[in-house]
Amino acid sequence: MPAKLYPGFLSEDDIVATTGEQVLENIEEIEVLFSNCVEIASLERCRSLRKLAMIDNGLQRISNLKPVGMTLTSLCLCDQMLTRMENLDLPVLTELMLHRNKLTEISGLDRCPRLRKLWLFQNKITSLSGLQAVPELEECWVQANRVTSLAGIEHCRALVDLGLAGNPVADFVELKRLEDLPDLHSLSLSDIHFGQVCRRPFSAAARPCTTRLLTAVILCVCSAPWPPRTGTASSCCVFCARSRPWTAWRSTKTTSRPPPTPTPSR
Repeated sequence: MPAKLYPGFLSEDDIVATTGEQVLENIEEIEVLFSNCVEIASLERCRSLRKLAMIDNGLQRISNLKPVGMTLTSLCLCDQMLTRMENLDLPVLTELMLHRNKLTEISGLDRCPRLRKLWLFQNKITSLSGLQAVPELEECWVQANRVTSLAGIEHCRALVDLGLAGNPVADFVELKRLEDLPDLHSLSLSDIHFGQVCRRPFSAAARPCTTRLLTAVILCVCSAPWPPRTGTASSCCVFCARSRPWTAWRSTKTTSRPPPTPTPSR
């Protein structure tokens, strides 16, 4: 698609300039940063393309990926103006990164059956219902969206890493939906960059589920100071809803943070 007829479309000249490769058939990775480009195009000759990354280009929609549909394994279109997940006919895609856009729903993933990694943080997404299309998903980051319910996450039984911080989840009872995810090892509910999941009081109905989850989750989501002083109680844990002494923290397996270094005796 000639650039002179379609100003703002990705052209073959743009591809050559960003990769330094004159033979487009040999290109495996394309990374286009910050240049103005409202639509993807000119990929017909990129028959070996595996990775396409476009960052802060002003893209308005996802399109024209069919020529690389059978080779593309990683697609990153972040910091754009995208409002819909569309035209994702990418049967071998394993990584999709659409963070920092204007997406309002998860859709169009039914033609990405091998998807393992999905980054959708800092959008305007209100529901996780579109995740049923990718049952093999292992990493899902949806921080800083508008998600109020975790309905739909139960379909992702291969999920290992889930980022939920910065969403207005209605109640911690929603965490009960994670009970049937046998491989979930990393759960983020509070993050310095994205904020916390709901600030409503921790409900009694959620306690049995979230206490069981503690044995599987690697990242500590407790709001207590780290580390508490020996022999003193920490502040309230959002999971068990009670103060926990330092001895209990030492025995837990849910935190990736190392214990404090002992102070040498004088």
